[in-house]
Amino acid sequence: MRSLIMTAIAALGFGGAPPQPVAAPLGAKVEASGFWSIGEAPVSPAPPPEARKLQNERTYYAELAGVSNAEAAKRMREQEAFRPRFERLMAEIRKKERGNYTDVELIHRPDWAYVLYFKRDPQKTLAKYTSSPRVKARSSRYTRGELQRLAQPWIERFGEERLVTGYGMNARRGTADIDMVVSEEEFAAIARRNGWSTLPEFLNLKFTASAVGPEVDPAAAAGVRIFPHGDRALGMIHMAGFHGRIVLKDGCFFVENGVPSGKLSLAYFPREVGLYVDRQGYLALRTRTSEPRHLGRIGESFTWAGPIGISEDAPMVAELRKRCGSAPLIHLSIPESKSIMEARYPHLRDLAAPPPPPTKTREAPRSN
Repeated sequence: MRSLIMTAIAALGFGGAPPQPVAAPLGAKVEASGFWSIGEAPVSPAPPPEARKLQNERTYYAELAGVSNAEAAKRMREQEAFRPRFERLMAEIRKKERGNYTDVELIHRPDWAYVLYFKRDPQKTLAKYTSSPRVKARSSRYTRGELQRLAQPWIERFGEERLVTGYGMNARRGTADIDMVVSEEEFAAIARRNGWSTLPEFLNLKFTASAVGPEVDPAAAAGVRIFPHGDRALGMIHMAGFHGRIVLKDGCFFVENGVPSGKLSLAYFPREVGLYVDRQGYLALRTRTSEPRHLGRIGESFTWAGPIGISEDAPMVAELRKRCGSAPLIHLSIPESKSIMEARYPHLRDLAAPPPPPTKTREAPRSN
């Protein structure tokens, strides 16, 4: 029985037997080390431009409120006329109901109204200031400040485990809404390890979906030394535009001419991105989602949003240094082939195009 089990394990690639040789992707050079190098690749087939529905403000409001365009226009006029009166009301309530007033929101269904939230006697409190049917009152349990004080110790605990990307205090619901960079299952394991058996009811944790599929497809594994990636989701990032060519040099991933440094940098990928061989046979990147999306081929020029900081103690960096050297690190977000990006958002291509040369005009003859 044991021999059968070991044979099965070896067949799956988990035993001590060397892996079966895998054909190199198109355009890859096999180095003396056995690892691959890829400097350039044909641009990825571009998808058709995305259809974009142009909406004006009235149409958007109509869809938001579930009404006709004519009714949307009527409501927008009413709200504009009511706004000065409401601003005066809010200034008075904030001043006189400090510690009782907590929040306000504008609702749109079934009709529009401002809803004010109070800790004590919401209806009686509001009646002291207005009887307008366009202003309503509801009860809430905490002010924003109270929620912040209650949630802060937990935010710090979660921060020590690198779990939080952002948070906000929702006085309307009485919750501290915390955006997490792990899935619910991942958080459960971390909570057990830390002894967080019961969380307070005011914590509203908003989890990130788990990455789907392997970081590296078996067909792409033989020629790379390491595919360095994070162990947390990206979360919120800066949205400045960066670009550079992602290449493979003797099994290590680099960014050539990456903005802003302009130097050759070691690439570090987010966990949302995986490596595979595309249908045409090129080494490529794709999203790790239930329906993977092709992002581009190694050797293409890519664009991504950033910057994203990365330190030497980030996951896999020590191993990356051992295998690939001491070049500067560059943390990519979701890199996408420039050709794909321009096909999806053609206006970006137009913005990036150099201006046409000035047209030379002949001077009209001067009259004496």
